[in-house]
Amino acid sequence: MIQQDEELRCTQNHGQPIQIVLLDRDLFTEQRLLCNVCMQNSEGRSNWIGYNKLMEKITMNKTQRRKQLQEIIKTPLSLVEQFQILLNNLKLSVYQQFDQLTTQSSDWKNALLRVVEDQNFSFFRELDTIIYNGEGYLFDKEEIINQIIQTNTQYCNSINGGLSALRKVELYSQCVLRLNEIDNSQHIKLSDQVIPQEMDCFAIAFNQYGQYMISGVNSEIKVWDFNQGNLNERCTLIGHTDTISCLQFSKQSNSFISAGYDNSIRCWRLSSELCAQSYILSQISPMDQDQDQVGPYTYDQGQEWQSSQPFVEHTDGINCFILNQAENQLFSGGKDKSIKIWQYDNFENALTFCYSLDRHKDTIFSLSLNKYEDTLVSCGKDQQIIIWKKSNNLIWQFGYIVTQSIKEEGCRLFFISDTSFIWVTGSKYSENCISTFELSEQNIYQENLEKKVNLTVNNDIFDSSFFQSVNVFKRIY
Repeated sequence: MIQQDEELRCTQNHGQPIQIVLLDRDLFTEQRLLCNVCMQNSEGRSNWIGYNKLMEKITMNKTQRRKQLQEIIKTPLSLVEQFQILLNNLKLSVYQQFDQLTTQSSDWKNALLRVVEDQNFSFFRELDTIIYNGEGYLFDKEEIINQIIQTNTQYCNSINGGLSALRKVELYSQCVLRLNEIDNSQHIKLSDQVIPQEMDCFAIAFNQYGQYMISGVNSEIKVWDFNQGNLNERCTLIGHTDTISCLQFSKQSNSFISAGYDNSIRCWRLSSELCAQSYILSQISPMDQDQDQVGPYTYDQGQEWQSSQPFVEHTDGINCFILNQAENQLFSGGKDKSIKIWQYDNFENALTFCYSLDRHKDTIFSLSLNKYEDTLVSCGKDQQIIIWKKSNNLIWQFGYIVTQSIKEEGCRLFFISDTSFIWVTGSKYSENCISTFELSEQNIYQENLEKKVNLTVNNDIFDSSFFQSVNVFKRIY
């Protein structure tokens, strides 16, 4: 807020209006303000501006600043307004559905009460009952129980349907997505930095804090410091013997996993973290240590990341892998038509092979887990989308093959919610589209043709499964 004219006083408190303002960096606040009396008693200064002229400039700056601020908040303000509309629509929709459920439950109650009220009593029938059965009373108990069971079944099915619809309210998921979009919205500025590279790069990953970036360069991994949008090469890691296709950082540490066309997966860990682990282990009595698992970890200044042994179970190149949320299970898919399930131990920097899922007939390109991690979906060159389900004993098993309107290979897929995933075509001469598959009331994923997104046609090159980027919150794929 800009002070009113009467609030501004010179340092001598002459009580006169301010006439000029000294543009002197060595002076502070009121020292720069001169009234008529101050001007008569002060030495001439060349760097000054008239008070009225200064106020014009301040007013103009204020106006421009306001316009700039209005432009800055334009997008988030629009998002909030759209969110309000969604909330109101959700409120109306939920109210209507709750009203229906409440009405159904009231009808249910009344239906049960009618079982009692609908009993037709007759004087002569009651008289006959007393004459032939003494003081007792008779009625067809089994018929009444069957009537109650029939009523309960009818209303249970009806209300269950309403509750299921409530759980799948599209407006609810839209509100969550929009809220996260507002929370995660930021302005993206294109960096001027360009790093030319002669060799192929098929994989890039950032650590959880955005401090490091790793990139595949043929069979090597380059580690970069990432600071304020600029990359500085830190070191090169050598271990793989063929092109690297997959990289993923842990969200719990600076460990990462790599895979490539040499059929192997490697686990990498920062040496300083290994030193910390070694120190912790050194505090344990030697009698308590497992000598087969505890090795000497030393900090090598020339090799900041240390690699595990290569884990080889695939018989051909690996195209994709994903970690579960707990980061204790890894799924990998490749050219050998199989999905390998691994147990991942971040502390030991190691993988343990568990078993293989074999149902695809050709190369596997993409894998995705739903939020609750009870469903795995895969696609590949065999033109199939396969659903895998986790059994009660936590073993992954074949579920079914999803019916598709487009029969061609898919290069990418991803769960965008717990009940829907997207699939992208991958042939050179293809439909060039993104298809959406949603969980039906029959608990089967079905294609929603109305949500098909047509992409720009490009028949010059094959689509690739590399650099899969999905922002669920902003619904950007």
